[in-house]
Amino acid sequence: MNDVFVGIGGNVDSPLKRAYTAVSMLNQLNSTSVTGVSPIYTTSPVGLTDQPDFINLVVELQTALLPEQFFEELKRIEVALGRTRTIRWGPRVIDLDVLLFGDVEVNTDTLVIPHPRMLERRFVLAPLLDLRPDCVMPKSGVRLADELERLPAQGIIRRTADAPDIAQLRAMMLQA
Repeated sequence: MNDVFVGIGGNVDSPLKRAYTAVSMLNQLNSTSVTGVSPIYTTSPVGLTDQPDFINLVVELQTALLPEQFFEELKRIEVALGRTRTIRWGPRVIDLDVLLFGDVEVNTDTLVIPHPRMLERRFVLAPLLDLRPDCVMPKSGVRLADELERLPAQGIIRRTADAPDIAQLRAMMLQA
């Protein structure tokens, strides 16, 4: 089993409900279980700034799937939740990114692990560190907490006080 961290984001068409649904769908994947869910952050858009704010969170999982298999499952979940790829960094209903996959490094045309821009994004590092404060980059051992300190403080607007557990996520999905 590999410890995997997945970033979840979205900013249109009930993004919080879709995020909760994505967590539930991740938990239902074969040989995979969700072991942690970060607090939810509201963040300013990056790149194309004329769009609604995003919600962002990170999910920690354990999976026996291979990185490529897991990535394909993420893409399938995105499509099932209505994701269509149109404008880079534009509005989206859901975005699922593999951030870390155990100590595995992958660099292909379709998949790069660790995520190539995660060290540049406070909205990725902050929720990831909520789950694993001592997290380091595979191979290099770079401490993610040190990388977070180097990033500008702007961008994160607020965060929930507590991360929901899986049972709470299911209840919130019914209410959203």
